[in-house]
Amino acid sequence: MSTLTPPPSAYFAQTSAEIIIPTAESKIHDIIHRWTDERLSNPALVVIPSNTTDITAAGKYAAENRLTLLVGGGGHKVVPINEKTLYLDMHRFKNIDVDTNNMLVTFGGGVSNQELLEALYSHGVYTTYANSGAVGMVGLTLGGGFTGLSSLHGLAMDNVVAFEGVTASGEYITIDITSTGEERALFDVLCGAGAGLLVIASMTMHIYQLSSLQLKENKEFWVRKWIFPGAAIETAAEFFKSLFPAKENMLPVLIFARSPPSSPFPGQPILILTVTYFGPSAEAEAIVDPLITPEITKLAIDTNTTFVPFVKMFEGTKMFDIRGGFKSQNTARCMGFSTTSIVEAFQRWKQFGDEVEDARPFTVTLIVGYNPSMTIANGSSSDPEGRGRRPFAGRARPFFGQTLTWYQKRESQPFVEKFIADTLAILRKADDEKGYTPNTLPNNFRDGSAIELGYTKEELVEIRRVHRLWNKGGLFYDILDDTASWSL
Repeated sequence: MSTLTPPPSAYFAQTSAEIIIPTAESKIHDIIHRWTDERLSNPALVVIPSNTTDITAAGKYAAENRLTLLVGGGGHKVVPINEKTLYLDMHRFKNIDVDTNNMLVTFGGGVSNQELLEALYSHGVYTTYANSGAVGMVGLTLGGGFTGLSSLHGLAMDNVVAFEGVTASGEYITIDITSTGEERALFDVLCGAGAGLLVIASMTMHIYQLSSLQLKENKEFWVRKWIFPGAAIETAAEFFKSLFPAKENMLPVLIFARSPPSSPFPGQPILILTVTYFGPSAEAEAIVDPLITPEITKLAIDTNTTFVPFVKMFEGTKMFDIRGGFKSQNTARCMGFSTTSIVEAFQRWKQFGDEVEDARPFTVTLIVGYNPSMTIANGSSSDPEGRGRRPFAGRARPFFGQTLTWYQKRESQPFVEKFIADTLAILRKADDEKGYTPNTLPNNFRDGSAIELGYTKEELVEIRRVHRLWNKGGLFYDILDDTASWSL
């Protein structure tokens, strides 16, 4: 590890920041809280700032020592951390200010989805959240942010109205939807392609009244779940497709998973189909019940309807929040899936689990659909907040298929990468036949990702121009410029 000058302890003694100087004996998970071990080793230095002055000092120190400054919030981004990294841990930036008069919330750069959910819930309001409470709100937004509430309010990035933070040059700035010139260009690109542009100290988003969802009196939403054996994949796929086009309040999800150790047949492939409805339960039942055929009833291993407290919406995904292990998410956003492609994707997932034992228990594939009407409307050139200038390709695509891979052995990596590539290609077949270009979710970019799958050519020109302007000298890690082939 290279020598840092001046010594970090002396340099940061004049600040409020805490520092961690890793040694050869340091255990990485004692230093950095990160969701995945992919591309993870000890950084040169960890800085935990308490204020924006500390952030400016960290940026200056990184530049003087030719280190790449990488900002960590929720820790879910799969980007390289190594001996050339100054890791800026934002977990002290936890302020949350709820303004119900103007229906806005301002929160710190280290706030997670769970923390924001709980704070807003106590005021009877909500915003667009990720599908995991452990994900950072800032990171969600910088990559676009598809959420379970996107049918109602669009992408997370569509709901941002302001950022405050520190630039690569050390300047503290506030930018919002009223900004002009290059500051407005920066604001727009931050919403969707923003990683590596600004250390975000706080951001402001729209909020919405929980009462507008017309949930049960105790603020619970409706969820119907079916569990099918793997052999029923064709029936499950047809049932899933029958739920579309989806109503704005509805989120259908089909999951390929393994039965838990406590089940009568542990480790067997199963299909979990859930329909979540953020609205009156009577509406949900009126939509779903007529679609249930005798064959569905016969083949389902289990069926149940539950009412989930809104504040506990992340309970079902907590098992995937565990830190450590090699994990990644990879997404194909599509105009549609054929039954054949869903069946083929299931068979490829099953084959992968049979062949790669350490990836078998927790690797899942998800088939998700929603109503894109609001996402499309937000991207209109006539939108009053100018959201049409925010980079995000394929707003009209109502479906995505996603692999969530989780394995323990480094030597499994080539098999994992092959599985990911095969699955995304399978799920894109119906789109390929109709001439649609491949598309993905920028939130899931890794180094070496095909960036052009997340943005249009015109958007990429502007994104790169803005990144060159605001990240002069390459102080911040910029995944858009990291085209290296991927390896652990």
